[in-house]
Amino acid sequence: MRGCCRADRSFFCVQYLALVVVAGSLTGSFNAAAGSWSSRRRPVKRTAQVAAPAEPKPSIIREEPAPIDQHATQLKLSKVAFSGELRIAYVAIQDSSYNDVIGRNDGFILENARFEADGEMSPSLTFRVSADGAKDVRDREFRTQGQLQFELKDAFIRWKWSPLFALRTGQFKAPFNAEELESTNDLKFIRRDVVTEGVIFGEGLSSPETENGLGPSRELGIQLETTEPLGNILDLYGAATNGNGDNQSLNDNDSLAVYGMGVLRFGRFSQFPITFDLGIGGFINPRTTGAPNDLTDETDKGLALSARFKTGGLQLDGSYIVTRADVLDLSTRTADGWKVAASFLFPGKIGFEPAVRYAVFDPNHDIETDALSYQTIGVNLYISQSTKFQANYTLTDEQQGQERKNNIFELLMQMQFGNPSD
Repeated sequence: MRGCCRADRSFFCVQYLALVVVAGSLTGSFNAAAGSWSSRRRPVKRTAQVAAPAEPKPSIIREEPAPIDQHATQLKLSKVAFSGELRIAYVAIQDSSYNDVIGRNDGFILENARFEADGEMSPSLTFRVSADGAKDVRDREFRTQGQLQFELKDAFIRWKWSPLFALRTGQFKAPFNAEELESTNDLKFIRRDVVTEGVIFGEGLSSPETENGLGPSRELGIQLETTEPLGNILDLYGAATNGNGDNQSLNDNDSLAVYGMGVLRFGRFSQFPITFDLGIGGFINPRTTGAPNDLTDETDKGLALSARFKTGGLQLDGSYIVTRADVLDLSTRTADGWKVAASFLFPGKIGFEPAVRYAVFDPNHDIETDALSYQTIGVNLYISQSTKFQANYTLTDEQQGQERKNNIFELLMQMQFGNPSD
Protein backbone atom coordinates (compact mmCIF):
# COMPACT_ATOMS: atom_id res chain seq x y z
CA MET A 1 0.00 0.00 0.00
CA ARG A 2 2.81 2.36 0.84
CA GLY A 3 4.49 1.71 -2.53
CA CYS A 4 1.23 2.14 -4.34
CA CYS A 5 0.73 5.48 -2.65
CA ARG A 6 4.18 6.52 -3.70
CA ALA A 7 3.36 5.57 -7.29
CA ASP A 8 0.10 7.49 -7.15
CA ARG A 9 1.83 10.49 -5.70
CA SER A 10 4.59 10.26 -8.26
CA PHE A 11 2.10 10.05 -11.11
CA PHE A 12 0.15 13.01 -9.70
CA CYS A 13 3.36 15.03 -9.32
CA VAL A 14 4.37 14.30 -12.91
CA GLN A 15 1.00 15.54 -14.16
CA TYR A 16 1.18 18.64 -11.95
CA LEU A 17 4.70 19.50 -13.11
CA ALA A 18 3.71 18.99 -16.75
CA LEU A 19 0.85 21.47 -16.34
CA VAL A 20 3.20 23.97 -14.67
CA VAL A 21 5.71 23.63 -17.50
CA VAL A 22 3.03 24.20 -20.15
CA ALA A 23 1.77 27.26 -18.29
CA GLY A 24 5.30 28.55 -17.93
CA SER A 25 5.86 28.06 -21.63
CA LEU A 26 2.76 30.12 -22.44
CA THR A 27 3.70 32.98 -20.13
CA GLY A 28 7.41 32.99 -20.87
CA SER A 29 8.31 32.71 -17.20
CA PHE A 30 10.03 29.24 -17.30
CA ASN A 31 13.43 28.75 -18.87
CA ALA A 32 14.39 26.05 -21.31
CA ALA A 33 16.09 23.95 -18.71
CA ALA A 34 12.87 23.43 -16.83
CA GLY A 35 11.19 22.59 -20.11
CA SER A 36 13.85 20.05 -20.91
CA TRP A 37 13.45 18.33 -17.47
CA SER A 38 9.69 18.23 -17.97
CA SER A 39 9.99 16.66 -21.38
CA ARG A 40 12.22 13.88 -19.99
CA ARG A 41 9.42 12.87 -17.59
CA ARG A 42 6.91 12.54 -20.45
CA PRO A 43 6.55 9.14 -22.13
CA VAL A 44 8.00 10.35 -25.41
CA LYS A 45 10.23 8.10 -27.46
CA ARG A 46 13.70 9.55 -27.97
CA THR A 47 16.35 8.27 -30.31
CA ALA A 48 19.22 10.28 -28.83
CA GLN A 49 20.05 12.34 -25.78
CA VAL A 50 19.89 16.07 -26.56
CA ALA A 51 21.83 18.44 -24.36
CA ALA A 52 19.93 21.38 -22.89
CA PRO A 53 20.66 24.62 -24.74
CA ALA A 54 22.67 27.24 -22.95
CA GLU A 55 20.34 30.13 -23.91
CA PRO A 56 16.64 30.30 -22.93
CA LYS A 57 14.11 29.71 -25.64
CA PRO A 58 11.64 32.50 -26.48
CA SER A 59 8.00 32.05 -25.51
CA ILE A 60 5.80 30.61 -28.23
CA ILE A 61 3.39 33.57 -27.86
CA ARG A 62 6.03 36.29 -28.06
CA GLU A 63 5.70 38.18 -31.37
CA GLU A 64 8.73 39.49 -33.20
CA PRO A 65 8.59 43.23 -34.02
CA ALA A 66 7.54 44.07 -37.55
CA PRO A 67 10.43 44.96 -39.83
CA ILE A 68 10.95 48.71 -40.26
CA ASP A 69 10.76 50.07 -43.78
CA GLN A 70 13.90 52.13 -44.05
CA HIS A 71 12.44 53.97 -47.06
CA ALA A 72 9.22 55.08 -45.32
CA THR A 73 8.85 58.84 -44.75
CA GLN A 74 9.17 59.76 -41.08
CA LEU A 75 6.97 62.87 -40.56
CA LYS A 76 7.97 65.29 -37.85
CA LEU A 77 7.67 68.98 -37.24
CA SER A 78 10.60 70.49 -39.12
CA LYS A 79 9.62 74.17 -39.11
CA VAL A 80 7.23 76.41 -37.22
CA ALA A 81 6.76 80.15 -37.64
CA PHE A 82 4.75 82.41 -35.36
CA SER A 83 3.15 85.67 -36.42
CA GLY A 84 0.42 88.05 -35.35
CA GLU A 85 -0.96 91.55 -35.35
CA LEU A 86 -2.60 94.15 -33.16
CA ARG A 87 -5.08 96.64 -34.63
CA ILE A 88 -6.34 99.29 -32.22
CA ALA A 89 -8.81 101.93 -33.42
CA TYR A 90 -10.68 104.99 -32.24
CA VAL A 91 -14.16 105.33 -33.76
CA ALA A 92 -16.45 108.39 -33.59
CA ILE A 93 -19.90 108.23 -35.20
CA GLN A 94 -22.12 111.22 -35.77
CA ASP A 95 -25.04 111.28 -33.35
CA SER A 96 -28.22 110.47 -35.20
CA SER A 97 -31.51 112.26 -34.65
CA TYR A 98 -33.28 109.15 -35.95
CA ASN A 99 -32.74 107.17 -32.73
CA ASP A 100 -30.67 107.23 -29.55
CA VAL A 101 -28.49 104.24 -30.45
CA ILE A 102 -26.40 105.44 -33.40
CA GLY A 103 -23.34 107.44 -32.36
CA ARG A 104 -23.67 106.97 -28.59
CA ASN A 105 -20.66 104.67 -28.09
CA ASP A 106 -17.68 106.60 -29.45
CA GLY A 107 -14.34 105.37 -28.15
CA PHE A 108 -11.53 102.89 -28.58
CA ILE A 109 -12.01 99.52 -30.25
CA LEU A 110 -9.72 96.52 -30.37
CA GLU A 111 -10.18 95.48 -33.98
CA ASN A 112 -7.78 92.51 -33.96
CA ALA A 113 -5.49 90.68 -31.56
CA ARG A 114 -4.37 87.93 -33.91
CA PHE A 115 -1.94 85.08 -33.28
CA GLU A 116 -0.94 82.58 -35.94
CA ALA A 117 1.24 79.47 -36.12
CA ASP A 118 2.41 77.99 -39.43
CA GLY A 119 4.09 74.59 -39.30
CA GLU A 120 5.82 72.31 -41.79
CA MET A 121 5.91 68.55 -41.46
CA SER A 122 7.58 68.16 -44.86
CA PRO A 123 8.04 70.42 -47.90
CA SER A 124 4.65 69.22 -49.20
CA LEU A 125 2.69 68.98 -45.92
CA THR A 126 2.00 72.13 -43.88
CA PHE A 127 -0.60 73.42 -41.44
CA ARG A 128 -1.91 76.69 -40.00
CA VAL A 129 -3.74 77.52 -36.78
CA SER A 130 -4.78 81.09 -35.95
CA ALA A 131 -7.04 82.75 -33.39
CA ASP A 132 -8.19 86.26 -32.57
CA GLY A 133 -8.80 87.64 -29.11
CA ALA A 134 -10.93 90.57 -30.30
CA LYS A 135 -14.14 88.85 -31.37
CA ASP A 136 -16.98 91.35 -30.77
CA VAL A 137 -19.80 89.38 -29.14
CA ARG A 138 -22.84 91.60 -28.63
CA ASP A 139 -25.46 91.19 -25.92
CA ARG A 140 -28.65 89.71 -27.39
CA GLU A 141 -30.92 92.17 -25.64
CA PHE A 142 -28.75 95.30 -25.49
CA ARG A 143 -27.00 95.24 -28.86
CA THR A 144 -24.75 98.21 -28.07
CA GLN A 145 -23.12 96.23 -25.25
CA GLY A 146 -20.86 93.25 -25.53
CA GLN A 147 -17.56 91.58 -24.71
CA LEU A 148 -14.39 90.57 -26.49
CA GLN A 149 -13.79 86.85 -26.76
CA PHE A 150 -11.24 84.54 -28.36
CA GLU A 151 -12.31 83.04 -31.68
CA LEU A 152 -10.73 80.38 -33.85
CA LYS A 153 -9.89 81.67 -37.31
CA ASP A 154 -7.86 79.38 -39.59
CA ALA A 155 -7.31 75.72 -38.73
CA PHE A 156 -6.31 73.66 -41.76
CA ILE A 157 -3.81 71.20 -43.21
CA ARG A 158 -2.39 71.81 -46.70
CA TRP A 159 -0.95 69.02 -48.84
CA LYS A 160 0.93 69.96 -52.00
CA TRP A 161 0.45 66.68 -53.83
CA SER A 162 1.86 67.88 -57.17
CA PRO A 163 3.97 70.80 -58.42
CA LEU A 164 0.82 72.66 -59.54
CA PHE A 165 -1.97 71.62 -57.15
CA ALA A 166 -2.60 71.39 -53.41
CA LEU A 167 -5.41 70.26 -51.11
CA ARG A 168 -6.35 72.00 -47.89
CA THR A 169 -8.86 70.73 -45.36
CA GLY A 170 -10.16 72.28 -42.17
CA GLN A 171 -11.50 75.80 -41.57
CA PHE A 172 -10.44 78.44 -44.09
CA LYS A 173 -11.77 81.37 -46.10
CA ALA A 174 -14.23 80.26 -48.76
CA PRO A 175 -13.04 81.27 -52.26
CA PHE A 176 -15.64 83.70 -53.59
CA ASN A 177 -14.74 87.41 -53.72
CA ALA A 178 -11.33 89.07 -53.80
CA GLU A 179 -12.07 91.65 -51.08
CA GLU A 180 -12.73 88.94 -48.47
CA LEU A 181 -9.66 86.89 -49.40
CA GLU A 182 -7.27 89.84 -49.13
CA SER A 183 -5.19 89.98 -45.96
CA THR A 184 -6.06 92.65 -43.40
CA ASN A 185 -2.45 93.83 -43.56
CA ASP A 186 -2.84 94.77 -47.23
CA LEU A 187 -6.14 96.66 -46.96
CA LYS A 188 -6.03 100.28 -48.11
CA PHE A 189 -8.84 101.15 -45.69
CA ILE A 190 -9.46 100.32 -42.04
CA ARG A 191 -12.46 98.16 -42.92
CA ARG A 192 -13.55 96.20 -45.92
CA ASP A 193 -16.26 97.80 -48.05
CA VAL A 194 -19.87 97.85 -46.86
CA VAL A 195 -20.91 95.35 -49.55
CA THR A 196 -18.57 92.70 -48.14
CA GLU A 197 -18.73 93.53 -44.44
CA GLY A 198 -22.21 94.97 -43.94
CA VAL A 199 -23.33 97.50 -41.31
CA ILE A 200 -22.57 96.92 -37.62
CA PHE A 201 -25.52 97.44 -35.30
CA GLY A 202 -25.42 100.93 -33.81
CA GLU A 203 -23.45 102.43 -36.71
CA GLY A 204 -26.17 102.96 -39.30
CA LEU A 205 -29.19 101.48 -41.06
CA SER A 206 -28.97 97.97 -39.67
CA SER A 207 -31.14 94.93 -40.37
CA PRO A 208 -30.66 91.15 -40.62
CA GLU A 209 -29.94 91.61 -44.34
CA THR A 210 -27.32 94.37 -43.87
CA GLU A 211 -25.44 93.20 -40.78
CA ASN A 212 -23.47 90.40 -42.44
CA GLY A 213 -22.86 91.83 -45.91
CA LEU A 214 -22.44 89.60 -48.95
CA GLY A 215 -18.96 88.24 -48.27
CA PRO A 216 -18.91 84.63 -46.96
CA SER A 217 -17.17 83.83 -43.70
CA ARG A 218 -14.72 81.05 -43.07
CA GLU A 219 -16.06 77.56 -43.74
CA LEU A 220 -15.25 74.01 -42.66
CA GLY A 221 -14.48 71.78 -45.63
CA ILE A 222 -11.92 70.85 -48.27
CA GLN A 223 -10.39 72.91 -51.09
CA LEU A 224 -8.43 72.17 -54.26
CA GLU A 225 -6.18 75.04 -55.37
CA THR A 226 -3.31 75.84 -57.68
CA THR A 227 0.07 76.44 -56.07
CA GLU A 228 1.18 78.79 -58.84
CA PRO A 229 -0.64 80.37 -61.80
CA LEU A 230 -1.31 77.88 -64.61
CA GLY A 231 0.46 79.12 -67.71
CA ASN A 232 1.73 81.98 -65.52
CA ILE A 233 -1.70 83.69 -65.68
CA LEU A 234 -4.50 81.58 -64.08
CA ASP A 235 -5.14 80.78 -60.41
CA LEU A 236 -7.99 78.34 -59.61
CA TYR A 237 -9.78 77.50 -56.36
CA GLY A 238 -12.61 75.03 -55.74
CA ALA A 239 -14.09 74.08 -52.36
CA ALA A 240 -16.81 71.92 -50.81
CA THR A 241 -17.85 73.07 -47.33
CA ASN A 242 -20.61 72.71 -44.75
CA GLY A 243 -21.91 76.11 -45.79
CA ASN A 244 -23.09 77.32 -42.37
CA GLY A 245 -20.24 79.63 -41.42
CA ASP A 246 -17.22 79.52 -39.15
CA ASN A 247 -16.77 77.71 -35.83
CA GLN A 248 -19.82 75.47 -36.31
CA SER A 249 -19.44 71.96 -34.91
CA LEU A 250 -21.93 70.34 -37.33
CA ASN A 251 -23.44 70.94 -40.75
CA ASP A 252 -26.97 72.42 -40.78
CA ASN A 253 -28.22 69.65 -43.12
CA ASP A 254 -26.99 66.77 -45.27
CA SER A 255 -25.88 68.95 -48.21
CA LEU A 256 -22.57 70.69 -48.92
CA ALA A 257 -21.95 74.16 -50.30
CA VAL A 258 -19.77 74.44 -53.42
CA TYR A 259 -17.48 77.43 -54.02
CA GLY A 260 -15.31 78.23 -57.03
CA MET A 261 -13.04 81.08 -58.05
CA GLY A 262 -10.64 81.87 -60.87
CA VAL A 263 -8.23 84.80 -61.23
CA LEU A 264 -6.49 85.83 -64.44
CA ARG A 265 -3.22 87.60 -63.67
CA PHE A 266 -1.60 89.62 -66.44
CA GLY A 267 1.80 91.27 -66.40
CA ARG A 268 3.36 89.59 -63.39
CA PHE A 269 6.06 87.92 -65.45
CA SER A 270 6.61 90.66 -68.03
CA GLN A 271 9.25 93.39 -68.06
CA PHE A 272 6.64 96.13 -67.71
CA PRO A 273 5.79 97.34 -64.15
CA ILE A 274 2.05 96.90 -64.79
CA THR A 275 -0.23 94.19 -63.42
CA PHE A 276 -3.89 93.58 -64.13
CA ASP A 277 -6.04 90.95 -62.38
CA LEU A 278 -9.53 89.78 -63.32
CA GLY A 279 -11.43 87.51 -60.95
CA ILE A 280 -14.72 85.64 -61.04
CA GLY A 281 -16.25 83.57 -58.24
CA GLY A 282 -19.48 81.76 -57.52
CA PHE A 283 -21.20 79.50 -55.02
CA ILE A 284 -24.34 77.46 -54.42
CA ASN A 285 -25.34 76.62 -50.86
CA PRO A 286 -28.38 74.52 -49.82
CA ARG A 287 -29.10 75.73 -46.28
CA THR A 288 -31.42 74.94 -43.39
CA THR A 289 -32.15 77.77 -40.97
CA GLY A 290 -34.39 78.43 -37.99
CA ALA A 291 -35.15 76.79 -34.64
CA PRO A 292 -35.17 72.94 -34.43
CA ASN A 293 -38.96 72.92 -34.33
CA ASP A 294 -39.33 75.48 -37.11
CA LEU A 295 -36.75 74.73 -39.81
CA THR A 296 -36.72 76.40 -43.21
CA ASP A 297 -34.88 75.20 -46.31
CA GLU A 298 -33.37 77.68 -48.74
CA THR A 299 -30.81 77.66 -51.53
CA ASP A 300 -28.33 80.53 -51.70
CA LYS A 301 -26.43 81.39 -54.87
CA GLY A 302 -23.86 84.06 -55.58
CA LEU A 303 -21.66 85.60 -58.27
CA ALA A 304 -18.66 87.88 -57.71
CA LEU A 305 -16.55 89.86 -60.20
CA SER A 306 -13.37 91.76 -59.37
CA ALA A 307 -10.63 93.72 -61.14
CA ARG A 308 -7.35 95.30 -60.03
CA PHE A 309 -4.86 97.48 -61.92
CA LYS A 310 -1.43 98.36 -60.49
CA THR A 311 1.47 100.38 -61.81
CA GLY A 312 4.09 102.08 -59.70
CA GLY A 313 2.35 103.46 -56.62
CA LEU A 314 -1.11 103.55 -58.26
CA GLN A 315 -3.72 100.91 -57.48
CA LEU A 316 -7.27 100.79 -58.88
CA ASP A 317 -9.89 98.31 -57.65
CA GLY A 318 -13.44 97.44 -58.67
CA SER A 319 -15.87 94.68 -57.73
CA TYR A 320 -19.50 93.57 -58.05
CA ILE A 321 -21.39 90.95 -56.00
CA VAL A 322 -24.92 89.61 -56.41
CA THR A 323 -26.58 86.93 -54.27
CA ARG A 324 -29.97 85.25 -54.41
CA ALA A 325 -31.81 83.21 -51.77
CA ASP A 326 -34.65 80.92 -52.85
CA VAL A 327 -36.77 80.04 -49.80
CA LEU A 328 -38.91 76.89 -50.17
CA ASP A 329 -39.39 77.74 -53.87
CA LEU A 330 -41.96 80.28 -52.68
CA SER A 331 -40.02 83.51 -52.30
CA THR A 332 -36.79 84.97 -53.60
CA ARG A 333 -34.51 87.56 -52.03
CA THR A 334 -31.88 89.24 -54.21
CA ALA A 335 -29.10 91.51 -52.97
CA ASP A 336 -26.20 93.14 -54.76
CA GLY A 337 -23.52 95.79 -54.41
CA TRP A 338 -20.46 97.27 -56.09
CA LYS A 339 -17.44 99.36 -55.24
CA VAL A 340 -14.60 101.28 -56.90
CA ALA A 341 -11.44 102.41 -55.11
CA ALA A 342 -8.15 104.17 -55.89
CA SER A 343 -4.94 104.73 -53.93
CA PHE A 344 -1.48 106.09 -54.62
CA LEU A 345 1.62 105.37 -52.54
CA PHE A 346 4.30 108.06 -52.31
CA PRO A 347 7.46 106.21 -51.27
CA GLY A 348 9.83 107.58 -48.68
CA LYS A 349 11.18 107.00 -45.21
CA ILE A 350 7.56 107.22 -44.13
CA GLY A 351 5.27 106.03 -46.91
CA PHE A 352 2.28 108.30 -47.54
CA GLU A 353 -0.78 106.89 -49.30
CA PRO A 354 -4.09 108.72 -49.90
CA ALA A 355 -7.07 106.55 -50.86
CA VAL A 356 -10.71 107.00 -51.90
CA ARG A 357 -13.56 104.47 -52.16
CA TYR A 358 -17.20 104.56 -53.25
CA ALA A 359 -19.48 101.60 -52.45
CA VAL A 360 -23.20 100.95 -53.02
CA PHE A 361 -25.10 98.16 -51.24
CA ASP A 362 -28.72 97.09 -51.83
CA PRO A 363 -29.49 94.30 -49.30
CA ASN A 364 -32.96 93.48 -50.67
CA HIS A 365 -34.32 94.39 -54.10
CA ASP A 366 -37.89 93.98 -52.85
CA ILE A 367 -37.45 96.93 -50.47
CA GLU A 368 -37.20 100.23 -52.28
CA THR A 369 -35.72 102.33 -49.48
CA ASP A 370 -32.90 100.19 -48.00
CA ALA A 371 -30.00 100.93 -50.39
CA LEU A 372 -26.82 102.44 -48.92
CA SER A 373 -23.92 104.37 -50.43
CA TYR A 374 -20.68 104.87 -48.50
CA GLN A 375 -17.95 107.30 -49.63
CA THR A 376 -14.64 106.89 -47.78
CA ILE A 377 -11.57 109.14 -47.83
CA GLY A 378 -8.44 107.72 -46.23
CA VAL A 379 -4.76 108.31 -45.53
CA ASN A 380 -2.19 105.62 -44.74
CA LEU A 381 1.21 106.25 -43.13
CA TYR A 382 3.72 103.39 -43.35
CA ILE A 383 6.16 103.89 -40.47
CA SER A 384 7.96 100.62 -41.12
CA GLN A 385 7.28 97.24 -42.65
CA SER A 386 5.47 96.20 -39.47
CA THR A 387 3.75 99.42 -38.38
CA LYS A 388 1.25 101.72 -40.06
CA PHE A 389 -1.32 104.35 -39.16
CA GLN A 390 -4.63 104.80 -40.97
CA ALA A 391 -7.28 107.51 -40.89
CA ASN A 392 -10.71 107.19 -42.58
CA TYR A 393 -13.73 109.44 -42.87
CA THR A 394 -16.89 107.89 -44.34
CA LEU A 395 -19.89 109.82 -45.62
CA THR A 396 -22.92 107.55 -45.27
CA ASP A 397 -25.98 108.10 -47.44
CA GLU A 398 -29.29 106.27 -47.04
CA GLN A 399 -32.27 106.58 -49.32
CA GLN A 400 -34.94 109.22 -48.74
CA GLY A 401 -37.03 108.39 -45.69
CA GLN A 402 -34.25 106.26 -44.12
CA GLU A 403 -31.57 108.90 -43.50
CA ARG A 404 -29.52 108.28 -40.35
CA LYS A 405 -26.88 111.08 -40.49
CA ASN A 406 -24.24 108.70 -39.21
CA ASN A 407 -20.93 109.73 -40.78
CA ILE A 408 -17.99 107.78 -39.34
CA PHE A 409 -14.47 108.94 -38.38
CA GLU A 410 -11.82 106.28 -37.62
CA LEU A 411 -8.16 106.22 -36.57
CA LEU A 412 -6.16 102.99 -36.42
CA MET A 413 -2.69 101.86 -35.43
CA GLN A 414 -1.54 98.48 -36.70
CA MET A 415 1.54 96.58 -35.62
CA GLN A 416 2.47 93.08 -36.69
CA PHE A 417 5.24 90.56 -36.23
CA GLY A 418 6.13 87.80 -38.63
CA ASN A 419 3.94 87.54 -41.70
CA PRO A 420 0.29 87.00 -40.67
CA SER A 421 -1.98 85.83 -43.47
CA ASP A 422 -5.10 87.73 -42.42
